[in-house]
Amino acid sequence: MRLNEKLDKAPDIACGTGLSTKALLEIAEDVYGTDLSEEMLKFAEELDKINYSFAAVENQPFADNFFDLITVSSGVHWFDIDKFFSEAKRLLKADPGHCYMIIILYLK
Repeated sequence: MRLNEKLDKAPDIACGTGLSTKALLEIAEDVYGTDLSEEMLKFAEELDKINYSFAAVENQPFADNFFDLITVSSGVHWFDIDKFFSEAKRLLKADPGHCYMIIILYLK
């Protein structure tokens, strides 16, 4: 993804150990990682601009219209996809020309 300037805020949902979360530092000012596994979050590297929290994908601890971008890397196969899309719609900024959602699937 090429951007003229960094986005304001972006989460990596189902971030696990935060490996994919770190990549967001290049494109967003404030980066968040959430996961339902406290064990996985214990291994996430604490970097200055990454805020990690324990949360289910369908119940994220953020305000409505909070994010410019949402990413999910390899966790989507665990989700109730309808609940996730509903939550993503709530979290993404209302301007459809200004928001993105990226889902990365790893297929065998």
